Amino acid sequence: MDNQIKKRRRVGNASSENETRSSDHVYELVATNPYGIVPEGVSLLNDTALESRKQGLGMLSVLSDELLLEILGHLDNMRDLCSFVCVSSQCYVLGHVPDLWREIVLSLCEQSGKGFNFIYTWKDTAIRMIKPHVALRAHQPCAFRPYYSDYLFQSWLCASLQIPTSWLSVDNIDRRSSLSQHDFIKEYEVPNRPVLISDVVTSWPAFNKWNLDYLISATHGQEFEAGPVRMSPKAYWQYASSVEEESPLYLFDPDFADKVPALGRDYTVPEYFSEDLFKVLGADKRPHHRWLIVGAPRSGSTFHVDPNGTSAWNAVISGAKKWILLPPHVTPPGVHPSDDGSEVTSPVSIGEWFLNYYDQLREMHPPPVECIAKAGDLVFVPSGWWHCVLNLDATDVAKVSNDRECIPPGRNPVVAITQNYVSSANLRTVCAFLKHKRSQVSGCRGGDNGTDLFERFTKQLCATRPDLCSIVSSINADGNEESAEAVNRSSSLWDSMRAGDTGGHTATPHGDEAAPTTTFSFGF
Repeated sequence: MDNQIKKRRRVGNASSENETRSSDHVYELVATNPYGIVPEGVSLLNDTALESRKQGLGMLSVLSDELLLEILGHLDNMRDLCSFVCVSSQCYVLGHVPDLWREIVLSLCEQSGKGFNFIYTWKDTAIRMIKPHVALRAHQPCAFRPYYSDYLFQSWLCASLQIPTSWLSVDNIDRRSSLSQHDFIKEYEVPNRPVLISDVVTSWPAFNKWNLDYLISATHGQEFEAGPVRMSPKAYWQYASSVEEESPLYLFDPDFADKVPALGRDYTVPEYFSEDLFKVLGADKRPHHRWLIVGAPRSGSTFHVDPNGTSAWNAVISGAKKWILLPPHVTPPGVHPSDDGSEVTSPVSIGEWFLNYYDQLREMHPPPVECIAKAGDLVFVPSGWWHCVLNLDATDVAKVSNDRECIPPGRNPVVAITQNYVSSANLRTVCAFLKHKRSQVSGCRGGDNGTDLFERFTKQLCATRPDLCSIVSSINADGNEESAEAVNRSSSLWDSMRAGDTGGHTATPHGDEAAPTTTFSFGF
């Protein structure tokens, strides 16, 4: 998405312990919460619910669970959190919220400069990192009296809810094969329309080679960016196949082909996207434009618009993704961008958005573009289009497809490649963005904030492609410059982070002091 700050908020309330309601649909749960967390509405059936909270939390009972978790997140070490969970059954439940232990693990990774090997749960992983030689059994939750909390229940619900068929059944995107470059430009790129192309990715070596064994062998222990940490493919696969959480970490690396050149040679940019005008800046001066993406089931990107006015393509190597796309003038339900587009308020996670807002799409006319992109499919994302993506597992795909071979069984990560690009078709949009939204420019390298990217890009472009200078001139003739105050204000979240918002709240920047960079990131 472009250089947007993502502000997150919880929405909606579950209606009972064993079901949740979204519009006219009721979704059944396959299990009960292992810590006894139930929606607050259930407390109306228990006269002692309020008293139980007071007894278990004392003076802290007046604080919301959201605020309590914020406070607990500031505890200095794991010992303090372990002490807290021993105070009462209420403290036990709060102290075992997975996000607290995940933050401890990520903090330990930051302190050590190393990644982690996920084992059983985030709590078990943290203990193993502190005491690597101690024999460890998987943590077994203790369920005491019910803990009434919409906030905690919603998070667990989004992590454990089985995806209903209704979320997967709509497929109205244009699906094309044997599409010529001329027809692609005429029918999709120039009119700025999405399309799924089904016969390009299958010819790449990556399509047949990129399984776990190959990636382990080819990367030789090389680590890739996964949110605020770096992980090897083996470590990420272990995590992704085991974890069940609302916002899983997403391996999303812009330098994968530099780290492992063999991976860059395993695919070829399709002819449809061969005109890549940012190339005039040189490989070390252009904004980040390509990423290796590996995502656990239920991970994905919340609604966003791609960076710097560019268009994009996303090719699925293995697994499957649910896509929803909306044209630039249509704001997705539940998403609230600021007037200048620099800030976006949305639900905490992609799962929460689906749970609370997906059914509202049925009321939109014309309807949004939806599809499931399976292994071998490539989705073209036009400039300015809002889109969200949800990674699926084999069980999800089997609900709407008889093609069982398209995705391996189990909870395997979804592997994809994506690239953003500038062509003659979207050049005017990109130049206007670079000039008029300088504070939102993202992806620049070496600490460059991108405020002069318009001048650098257009100078090189006119020198090498004089046929496009008229477009640049028309943008220069437009005097609508962004204010100096906006340009010089502190960088937004998207401009300063090396990783996405993985904690389900307004995230804070995470940088690399040894190699500062400005990196575009999605809200995973």
